[in-house]
Amino acid sequence: YEIRPRDWSSDVCSSDLKADIQKMILWEELSFNAGERCCPYSGVQIGVEMLLSDQVEIDHILPFSQTLDDSLNNKTVAIRQANRIKGNRTPWQAKDDFAAQGWPTADLLARAELMPKNKRYRFGENGYSQWLREDKNFLARALNDTRHLSRVAKAYLGLICPQNTRVIPGQMTAMLRAKFGLNNILGVNGEKNRNDHRHHAVDEIGRAHV
Repeated sequence: YEIRPRDWSSDVCSSDLKADIQKMILWEELSFNAGERCCPYSGVQIGVEMLLSDQVEIDHILPFSQTLDDSLNNKTVAIRQANRIKGNRTPWQAKDDFAAQGWPTADLLARAELMPKNKRYRFGENGYSQWLREDKNFLARALNDTRHLSRVAKAYLGLICPQNTRVIPGQMTAMLRAKFGLNNILGVNGEKNRNDHRHHAVDEIGRAHV
C-alpha cells in the first residue's frame, strides 16, 4: 500500500495522525492473527490500507452518550456502513439491523471473543448492564462533576456579567444543534461526531443564540 507524505506543520495532520495511531491499536486488538482482523459487525476483512482510509471509523461499542466512556476498552474499528447502521446503540440493540444486512449475531459474538476480555463482553446482550455494574460509580461521578463545574463556572462568570449568566442544559444544546443543522458540520447523516473534539465549538454556536 502507498504511504502518502504528510504536512507535519498542520494541526489537522496532527489530529489525523493521532486517529491513525488509535486505529492501528484498535485494529491489532481485533485478533492476534492479522488475517482474522475484520469489522466486528459486518465481518468485512480490514487490511492496513483500508484501515487508514475513510472506509473505516472508530466506534464506541457502548454509546458514549450513555456511558461517557472514551477509553480504548470501549472502542473498536468498523466499516463506515456498519457504524452508520449501529448508530447511537449498543451492538446488541442493533443486532436485528445487522442481521438484515446478512451479518448474523452469532458471527458478531464470535469475532468479539477474539478481542481483549475487558472489551468482548460489551458486544453481548448484557453488555450495558455489566458495564453499569462494573462502572456504575464512574458515570454518577462524571455527571456530578459536570453539574458542579457548571455551577462553579456560572458563579465565576456571574462576577463579570451578573445579569446575563445562565447554564444551558445539554438537552437544549442538542435540540439547537439539530435545528440549526450543525451536526452536519463535522458528522454525517445529521449525527454529532464526538470523535472530533471540535464538536465543543459547534455546541457553542448553538448556545450563543440562546
